[in-house]
Amino acid sequence: MEHVDKLIERIAEATSQLAPLSQLSAGMPLAPVQPLQSLIQHLQSTNVHDVYFPFVRFAALHAARVATAWAAMTHTRGGNPGVLQDLFGFLTVSWGGGTVAAMLTSTPPAWLISPTPWLIYPAVYALLIPTGMALFIVQTAPTLPFNLAMSVVDGMARGVAITAVPTLVANSTVAAGGWWATAILGAVATNGGGWVVQLLGLSHARWTIGRPNILGGGILGTLDVWGAMLCSIVYCALTRTYSELAPVTDFLAQHIPDELRDAKAAGPVSNDTARAIAVLLLTGLFAARVITTQVLAWRKAPRRVQTKVEPPVKNSNTAAAVVVKTPVEKSGLESATSSPKPRKRKTKSKTKSPGPE
Repeated sequence: MEHVDKLIERIAEATSQLAPLSQLSAGMPLAPVQPLQSLIQHLQSTNVHDVYFPFVRFAALHAARVATAWAAMTHTRGGNPGVLQDLFGFLTVSWGGGTVAAMLTSTPPAWLISPTPWLIYPAVYALLIPTGMALFIVQTAPTLPFNLAMSVVDGMARGVAITAVPTLVANSTVAAGGWWATAILGAVATNGGGWVVQLLGLSHARWTIGRPNILGGGILGTLDVWGAMLCSIVYCALTRTYSELAPVTDFLAQHIPDELRDAKAAGPVSNDTARAIAVLLLTGLFAARVITTQVLAWRKAPRRVQTKVEPPVKNSNTAAAVVVKTPVEKSGLESATSSPKPRKRKTKSKTKSPGPE
């Protein structure tokens, strides 16, 4: 019993920070900000395991999410691509956006200046892709709950990447672009990997030039771009990074609760709180897209028409089933024009009587 009591105490301590999530109402949409802020700090400061895998959980979580997305993209392809070809596509999805953004800002990407990404992402790939675990999760998990869970992970991973772009822009040659360059690079950093994969056809066995899905248009189809730009603008406004966004800052400051304000910060809230608000906004957009897409799929699904099949009537004389047909009365014209079918006469076979011997 002592072990059970200790286990209950540890569970209560671990879930105590999530209490505001159960008190959500229409009047407090920013209630999850504080627990979300604590969750992000925990993932960015805690290792998966201090001995066996001493790397932060945030990077491992992002690698696992990319593995499930890569498994969904490649499970229907034909051919037999090699391991290095498949790993190259996986790493392109993972690092492509950051690499393109680094090229635009004339700064080195993270995988070029640190060996840590090379230790995390290939290890997660080897654990989930060749073993089939990622594909098993994608194919067996319920569609709506799985997509909602992945929208939370996507919103958190992309939101954190977007909030790191202002620092990247400030230390680069595109700093003169201001908030507009930050918004554009935020969209590129979070979507560039998928664009490169779709443009070069890296998810197929034979690479071919293709069209990125973003060019298909539509509000839901382009949400990854305008949602990332909106998230970047909100973060820059809350932190007063650019003076051009002062009207947006004043508007947002009127709707921020007092418990989230920080008098010492340059903006109405601290950088960590602003990051959590941006992540919450992007996560809400992704979750709304998942629900909308699922509802539209349900409405477009064809309805099944059930037909009632009557059981056959068995004849009392024979064991075989006899189908009873309802007689249809013929109209006068049909009966007058139709000629009766001639009956076949039965002919008796004549047998010769035996003659005298």
